[in-house]
Amino acid sequence: QANVIDRPVHVAISSAALFSVLFLQSILKIPQARPGLSRVLRWLTYLLAANIVISLVTISPWVVKVVLVSAGAAIILTTVALVVRLIDGYPPAKIIFIGGVCAATGFSVTLLGNLGVVASTPLTVMGAYVGITIMTMVQAFALSYRMNMDRQLRQDVQSQLIESQRQANQSLDQLVQERTEELE
Repeated sequence: QANVIDRPVHVAISSAALFSVLFLQSILKIPQARPGLSRVLRWLTYLLAANIVISLVTISPWVVKVVLVSAGAAIILTTVALVVRLIDGYPPAKIIFIGGVCAATGFSVTLLGNLGVVASTPLTVMGAYVGITIMTMVQAFALSYRMNMDRQLRQDVQSQLIESQRQANQSLDQLVQERTEELE
């Protein structure tokens, strides 16, 4: 039985999944590198946005199922996108993977501490928070790395354009000089 308390939880789960998909699509350049995968992720973002709206409007047991299935799909598809870009050798994907490992490790430590598998210590209690914090910092680093890659690409293209223009000017100057000599 769904209740009013579920509403913010549904919205939070759908929002977290939505922004994770959008972030990874952007930072991993999925639309440019893998258009087919990008289309699938775009439809997933539409579904997640609809989940947010539906969760705000209605409270129903089926909403819980749709939200959880959508969040699960987001986890699976973003993991696939990350692995695909890792295989492509895209450097920010490696950095994001490291952040994901840190978060998963933190959550695992907290889970094992809560289940009594390992002794409960401040580290096991705070493991998830530490893992998420490290993941956030690593993702910020991945974003800055990607921005630097884009800046370097723009500088390289600009240098090539300047060199092309310089060569074109030289050719034109030589042609003008040859024509001038022919006229004299």
